[in-house]
Amino acid sequence: MAEAQPEARVSSDLARMMERLKLTPLPSVMAEKKKPVGSLGASPQRIITNIHGLKVPESLQVYRYDVTIQAVKEVNGNEKIIDLTKKARSDAVVTNRKALCREIFLTAIHKHPDVFGKPNELTYDLQSTLFSPKLITEDPDGITYDVTNHFVQMQLPNSRAEIKVKPVKDARVLDASELTRLSSNLDEVDHSLQQYLELETSQTALMNGEEHITYPGGKSFLMNPGNYGFSARDTPDLGHGKFLAIGCQKSIRAESAETKMIKLEGGEVSVAQYFLDRYNIRLQYPKVNLVIESGPQKSEFPIELLHICDNQRVRTEHQTTELVQSMIRACAVPPSTLIPQNDRNGLALGLYGPNKSAHLNAMNIEVVARPVTVNTRVLPPPYIVYGNKNQAQPEPARATWNQRAHYLVPCDLGKWAVYVLGTMPQRSRSTFGPNELQQFLSCFQQQCIKVGIQYVDPSYTSAIAIDVAAVEKEFKAYKEEGYTFMFFVHADNDQSLHKVVKLLERQYAIVTQLVKMQNAGDIVSKGKQQTMENIIHKTK
Repeated sequence: MAEAQPEARVSSDLARMMERLKLTPLPSVMAEKKKPVGSLGASPQRIITNIHGLKVPESLQVYRYDVTIQAVKEVNGNEKIIDLTKKARSDAVVTNRKALCREIFLTAIHKHPDVFGKPNELTYDLQSTLFSPKLITEDPDGITYDVTNHFVQMQLPNSRAEIKVKPVKDARVLDASELTRLSSNLDEVDHSLQQYLELETSQTALMNGEEHITYPGGKSFLMNPGNYGFSARDTPDLGHGKFLAIGCQKSIRAESAETKMIKLEGGEVSVAQYFLDRYNIRLQYPKVNLVIESGPQKSEFPIELLHICDNQRVRTEHQTTELVQSMIRACAVPPSTLIPQNDRNGLALGLYGPNKSAHLNAMNIEVVARPVTVNTRVLPPPYIVYGNKNQAQPEPARATWNQRAHYLVPCDLGKWAVYVLGTMPQRSRSTFGPNELQQFLSCFQQQCIKVGIQYVDPSYTSAIAIDVAAVEKEFKAYKEEGYTFMFFVHADNDQSLHKVVKLLERQYAIVTQLVKMQNAGDIVSKGKQQTMENIIHKTK
């Protein structure tokens, strides 16, 4: 008799995407649990983790509800509905909507305590999810209340607000026993109770907008870290005006308020003249580029009239190399500093301590203040086998490698070319011209010989501008001439060329390697041998 196979369960969005791609979902079944690890290790070690125990009463039972909060605004005699629980990409929009949802929700539970029950027993994510130990409603259509308050009228003039609460389709009760149910089939695992506990432990942050700013995934940040024992050294200024470029980098064109023309009924007028005539605002910098709105209207505004909204995270594509390096240095704190920081964060979130969250107290949930300690084994250092069976081990104190042996199987550079793309940023005091390139190639040659790579001079070297069409032209030409390797030294501020080069690498079957100009310059000017070793590791 054939065994029943588990069915695959996917979200509706994922199902539509897979159907469009003509893919069939497979069951999410995990592999069998691995056997216990062995006893290999230099010495035992007891360490402190960043895990805290969570005590949940066995009697815990909660219901889940869907929440819809809408603002109804009168526009030219018509009603415009703004869904405040709808997700948005902009951090500024999401933060503003969460603030509105918070005030509207608090107004609703204050006006209707007989319906919602005790405030501290409610768990709300400031969007569309609400948990409660109380059966608020069994009506599948839900309940709706008008909850207009002063905050809504101040933020959205001529508007009224409505909140609708209805039970989810699967209206079963979530209970604590679900935390101990394990299954290798991930489709059988329900994460609703886990989601509830994550929200429950975040209520202090979610409901206190003046002290905390929250983002998806359980992330929250302190607005006033000094109130919780943190110093300025714990929150260093990264500089470079990192937030000023958000929403603007992809929206700036080479047109200014002085040259950009707007079509009006009486003809065309410049943006600068339009603001002077319409709003009596004379621009101080009419020659500065305009900022284009990301919405469908693509409206354009003088940058001097705009303000950067607070509480926006810097997207990865907007982070400069210098900013990333500063962030890494700021976050690389030793355990002796990280442990008390974690403790202060736990206190600030009301997870434990004298100011423990009233929500946790109401539901009799306890977060253990002392972090979990576990027994570990210190493994012996790894080693690398090179040519002629030579072995290399890291230096014990610093865990750095001192490579002196040849590679086991060195590569052959073959027929190759070197390109310099772009220039050093203007703020940099160094340059990377023909002389620096020759010095870099000399260092490259020395390291190749050191590890057993047969070095040959590049058949071609060139400096070109950062231009996709020009780069592809080079690929096409050198594919026909039998080149097998193309090496690029590219400007640090380049954000797109790396992906293009790797695409062309696949398309033309020519191996490529890219090195940032700042790193290449540091090898020449500062003698950074470790950087060159890392480059050759990739070349081989």
